[in-house]
Amino acid sequence: MSLSAEVKELKVTCDYMDDTHELDVTVESETIILTAWDSHAIKQHDIEMTFEEWELFKQIIDMGIARAICK
Repeated sequence: MSLSAEVKELKVTCDYMDDTHELDVTVESETIILTAWDSHAIKQHDIEMTFEEWELFKQIIDMGIARAICK
């Protein structure tokens, strides 16, 4: 999983249990802003992190994926 500062916007839509969840990622000069929302429940969550925090976040995700694969 890799994200470059050259990426300006990324939008991912995934359907799960007849519900649509969307994720927008905006890369700014010093931060990454993640906005996730559930279109049916009209809930939105904003997460802002620095590039250093993003690297740590990726490591945590990778460890969780590795643990799930090993089970």
